Amino acid sequence: EMAEAKKELLKQLEYYLSDKNLENDKFFSEIIKEDKEGWLPIEYIMKCNKVKKMKVSSKEIAEVAVKSTEIEVSACKKKLRRKGNKPLPELKVKKRKAPVEEENPNLIIGQDLHNPVLIKLTKQKARKGSKAEKEEEEEIKWKEIEIEFKNNFPKLKVIYSRFTESEGQIAISSRNLDKKLSEEASKGELKVKTARFKLEPLSEKEKEAFQKDHGSHMQMCVNRKIEQQKRLAKKLNRNKRDEPKKERVEPEKKKTKGEGPYYLGQTHYADINKVKSKAKVILNLKKNGEKLSEVEFAFIGDLFKHHPKYEEKSANMDYITADVNPKFKNTRCFYIV
Repeated sequence: EMAEAKKELLKQLEYYLSDKNLENDKFFSEIIKEDKEGWLPIEYIMKCNKVKKMKVSSKEIAEVAVKSTEIEVSACKKKLRRKGNKPLPELKVKKRKAPVEEENPNLIIGQDLHNPVLIKLTKQKARKGSKAEKEEEEEIKWKEIEIEFKNNFPKLKVIYSRFTESEGQIAISSRNLDKKLSEEASKGELKVKTARFKLEPLSEKEKEAFQKDHGSHMQMCVNRKIEQQKRLAKKLNRNKRDEPKKERVEPEKKKTKGEGPYYLGQTHYADINKVKSKAKVILNLKKNGEKLSEVEFAFIGDLFKHHPKYEEKSANMDYITADVNPKFKNTRCFYIV
């Protein structure tokens, strides 16, 4: 049975990189073209529905792909490509109905997560004696910054933003991007209330750090926005059909609660219940004061990034342990050391 599952996976991998698929798959074709050596990151293959159903890891995909005569695996085991970097087939142009995205350019889709433009926000110190200095302590929320940025650059699609006390980042979709406007936004200044923020592009090193520290959180937020759009679209469609209002609570909250996917410790989890189960298993297996292993630390560390006080609590984090709660002796918790 295991051998059959691997055969099925290999067949699917070879299909994704075949002429038959790539002559119709604009998304994969564009990603491969962007790489000088023709590599396709395995993370994108893992998002395909058929591969999701197989519940395989990136490592398992790489191990199976090594046996192929049609595709090959990169040295880092995180990318696949056509054997010998075989040229891509010509993309067929399909006559189809204009996508909803064209009707509403601000609509966020999953492909917006691919290679977004990242802009750094740095809060500027107020001049001495100015009104801004007197009101310096006024709290500014990330949502206020995002709204002001959108007002200043309405043609740029903002997919994610975050901000701490003095700095943060804004992520912009690179799909159908106005590069001139994007460069202008990356070298400008933003005023929110009495505060001023310097805008500048992230360096390659800063981009890597951002993806490592906030990539999974950005993915979760974008997925949440997409689901909200879907629910809104359904509601609008119901109104168009003039359906009578039902006097009952719509099961939206039930659907939203625990909705995934979540990417923690380099593994996809379909819903929050699977995340909870994994966390409980780690907590129950650890002895009091015992350090989490590298794999466990990666999972719990990524999970902890969703904590509202993550920035503050993880400032000097060295490792994570499991131990008894000093106030409630029958309860065990994770501790940051």
